[in-house]
Amino acid sequence: INGGEGISFINTQIPSIFLAATASGFRCGLYILIMRQYYRTMPAELEEAAYIDGAGTWGIYWRIIFPLMKPSFVTVAIYAFIWSWDDFYSQMLYLNSSSKYTVSLGLRMFIDQAEIRWGQLLAMALLSIVPSLILFFVNQKEFVEGVATTGLKG
Repeated sequence: INGGEGISFINTQIPSIFLAATASGFRCGLYILIMRQYYRTMPAELEEAAYIDGAGTWGIYWRIIFPLMKPSFVTVAIYAFIWSWDDFYSQMLYLNSSSKYTVSLGLRMFIDQAEIRWGQLLAMALLSIVPSLILFFVNQKEFVEGVATTGLKG
């Protein structure tokens, strides 16, 4: 809404945050598939044993299932971060001023119609992948386990 009344979302980060938080479109389906397939790899005996020991439905999920699903949560978090970090088109729709551009839009500023400044562009592209690499290497064990066991049935 633009005008005297209401809040304007143009040239703010609010639409970007909303899109990333809601995992819009195809991404949401992919994340659900990853979580579901990982859940299917867990033996049903874990739930049955917890139920026999007297745990309720919520206790089984909070104390047994969710801690065991940590690799799938980390996998989804890494995918969500990288997908949001590299988002170009939705950022281009909402941001107008160059001071608020995200990394991908900032990289586009190195390309103009007359020339492409390859040295600066490639240096900034290298620097732009550093946060994704740090996130991956910190969570590498869980990510590899989450990807490797997704889709396997026990």
